[in-house]
Formats: sequence, structure tokens, C-alpha cells
Amino acid sequence: MNILSIIITLLIFSLLVVVHEWGHFIVARRNGILVEEFAVGMGPLIYGKTKGDTLYSIRLFPLGGYCKMLGETGEEESSDERSFTSKTVIQRIAVCLAGVIMNFILAVLLATISAGFTGFNTPLIVDVPEGYPAYEAGLQAGDKILKVDNQNIYTYEYLAYFQSINGGKTVEIKYQRDGKNYNTTLTPVLDTDQNGFSSYKYGVKMGGRTGLFEDAREGIEKAGILETFSVGFYRAGFYIKIVIDSLKEMLSFNVKLEELAGPIGIGQVVNNSIEQSAEYGIRNTVFMLMDLATLLSANLAVLNLLPIPALDGGRILFLIIEGIRKKPMDPDKEGFVHLIGFAIVIILAILVAYNDIVRLVSGS
Repeated sequence: MNILSIIITLLIFSLLVVVHEWGHFIVARRNGILVEEFAVGMGPLIYGKTKGDTLYSIRLFPLGGYCKMLGETGEEESSDERSFTSKTVIQRIAVCLAGVIMNFILAVLLATISAGFTGFNTPLIVDVPEGYPAYEAGLQAGDKILKVDNQNIYTYEYLAYFQSINGGKTVEIKYQRDGKNYNTTLTPVLDTDQNGFSSYKYGVKMGGRTGLFEDAREGIEKAGILETFSVGFYRAGFYIKIVIDSLKEMLSFNVKLEELAGPIGIGQVVNNSIEQSAEYGIRNTVFMLMDLATLLSANLAVLNLLPIPALDGGRILFLIIEGIRKKPMDPDKEGFVHLIGFAIVIILAILVAYNDIVRLVSGS
């Protein structure tokens, strides 16, 4: 992993975390909460400027940032009406949710920009080669695939994903032809391409759109503004689905700890992406990294919603309990639980980092 890959990885992580914290900042300010400091980076102060009652700072280590609110930890007195703890449960939940929402908005924005400049495939069939399952099942060019095993197909990514995870299992396909919906079943076949790569295929060629900001290409329809935004929205939703499915696999113990990747592992993915896309030019590399940032932003949104102490989801859980009990939790007890949760997160991060380093050193 070279210096450029490390710098790009840090920039991506910083973007995701700063946008997340910016969400907390905006909603906190809207609800009259005093933000004592909004920092970009961590560690020693490099530059700071106070505007109003807030210190806007840049810190030494480019590892995200933070939004420090008055009374956020629950240890300060809540007599100040600008304190986090002095606000209603709904207001505090809104502040906690804001970071997650901003990460989803960022994922949609990045996915929309990528689709606008690179184009995208659609669930519309343009060719069905003879001899493949789709042909035998009666699918034709012009059909639009709506569902696979009752799972909605919003964009091509959904279709490719279900095709990958289902393997050779027989699936039910719901499709649209001439405004009417039909159902059929097919069993994918294992097919080997010219590079020797084997995968299960339905045997359909999907249509595409030229990007909104691309030059027109003969024979390919140009995407409109609404369609491009729709693809960006559903692509971000697709990445969230991947993260949720991965979490389900982890909770089912189908994923080993050795298979998890942390910042170092993601840095290696960034490095590999740069190397693989370099031969196609800087433009291709930029959009490949943008797609990776979209996935990571969706990942950060989902993980922060988990009801784990020290994460936004854990804080929201305590606030919901407070709302039900009609009285706040004991600050010391809640702080202790968050401390335990933070310790568990740090231990897990260390284990994942160790796996990343082992993979990096071994070259696996």
C-alpha cells in the first residue's frame, strides 16, 4: 500500500465522518443546543477560530472529526437551556439521527453523481441468447425484470446481487411485458467466460443508459434527471441492503472474524482499486473510488444505528427508554454502559486491525 492510497483512504474516512458530525451540528444548532466545538481531524489543535460560542477547529490527525455539544455526556449541569440534556427526548433523538441521515444523503449524492457521469445498466432485457435458462423460461428482449424470489429489482445492481448470492438455486422471476406482469422460474447455469472466470448466469443481456453528463452514444438512450436521481437513491439503498445482509451473516456466525476488514483493510481495497483502474485513466479511478465511498457511507449509516452503547443507535435506545419511563436514566449508570460499549468497540477494532495487518504482511 503506497502513500497515495493512504492519503486517499484518510480523505475518504474524513469526508464520511465530517459529514456525519455536520449532521449532528446542524440539527443541534436548529434545536438551540450549544455546540462548543466542531472539529475536522483529531488530536492537537492546528488552527481554530471562534464564531459565536462555537470553536471551529482543524486538528493534527486527519481521522474524521467531532461535534462537541454542551451537556452531551450528561455529566454537566443541565440548568443551561442550551445544554443537550435540557432538550426534549424527541429533540435529542433528532440530533442523534442526523448524522446517520447525512451519511445516507451523502451516499445518494455520490451514487447520483457517479450514475450521471458514467451511465448505468437497467433491469430491462435487450437480448436473450439461445441455450440459456432465461430463453428456456420464455423471457424476451423488451421484458423488464421486476422481482427475483419476491425481492424487488430497482436497479441492475439488485439483479446482479441476487444472481450472485443465489448461485445455482432455482428462482422465481416476475417480469413486465407490454404493460402486463408475468411470472416464470429458471435455474441459473454455471458459465465460464473467456478469462476462465466461472459464475452462475440467467442468460440475459441488460440495457443501459448514457450518463446525464456524458456525451451521447449511438444506440444508447440518454438518462434524464429524475431517472439519474432515482438510480442514485436506489443504488445507495442497495449498498445499505448489502451491509444489513452482511450483519445478518455475522449474527448467524456465518462470517469469521478473520474475514472482517477495518481501516487498514479498506486502505488495501483503495490501493487495489487504484491499481486496477489506473490503466483506464484517472476518470475511471475517481468514479471507482466514489462508488467505494458510497458503500462506506451507507455502511457508516447502518452501523451507527445499531443499538450498541457509545454509538448513535445506543444513545437513541437510552433516549427511547427515557421517554417510556418519563424520567432520564442515571447519568453515572448510562455513562458506565457507554464506556463498556466503547471498550468493546475498541477491542473489536484492534482485532480487526490485527487481521488487516496480517493480511497486508502476508499479501493475502
